[in-house]
Amino acid sequence: MPKTYTLTATGRRTTLSLLLGALVLWVTALWLLGDTLHLTLVHPTVTHPCTVGTLMRATLQHQPIETGFASHPCTAATVDQVVPGALLLVMVIALPLMAWNLVEEWSTRYTVTDAGLLYQTVGPIHVLYPWDAIVGLRRVDPQSVEPVDELVIDRQHRVQIRPLVLGWLHRLAFGLARVPLYAGITERDELVARIQRYSQLKPSAVGQGVPTPRRSL
Repeated sequence: MPKTYTLTATGRRTTLSLLLGALVLWVTALWLLGDTLHLTLVHPTVTHPCTVGTLMRATLQHQPIETGFASHPCTAATVDQVVPGALLLVMVIALPLMAWNLVEEWSTRYTVTDAGLLYQTVGPIHVLYPWDAIVGLRRVDPQSVEPVDELVIDRQHRVQIRPLVLGWLHRLAFGLARVPLYAGITERDELVARIQRYSQLKPSAVGQGVPTPRRSL
């Protein structure tokens, strides 16, 4: 009989806390990036405001750019600006991807059926993996306190997720050959045991760093 496994209440609270934290950090990093590179010097009387483009040109040419706002000219970025600015830019790019991963984790549902494992997450991402498509089960980080495993999917059964934007984000996070098994799933041990039994994987697969081959029939 099909059975669905989702995040526990504790797992949802943890994921939500991390998601809110990522959003706060992203807003903070975005604000600090503008402040660090002096990109907020926009005034109604400014004919040529200090923008990213003008700042880059000023940095490359090692000269100030006239903005029309005499008290706050747009000058070339210094090392003290470039280094923290680069770190903040990385955060501005990486934190939304981290937030997306957390949204996927929040929405994930696993349903064990006779036909295979149904993996559901954000929106239209619904994929049914036949049992013979699951060729391995491995621990993501053997040193982690909380178990986070991933299923290894056979190349022939990898699917393209649509719409393409969601598919690209999902592939960026996990690729096409992996299905994450999160630590905060309800009755997680039972889920792992059923996956092993249906897909005929060796019980020793859990906890190993490499995929465990299917038992010969």
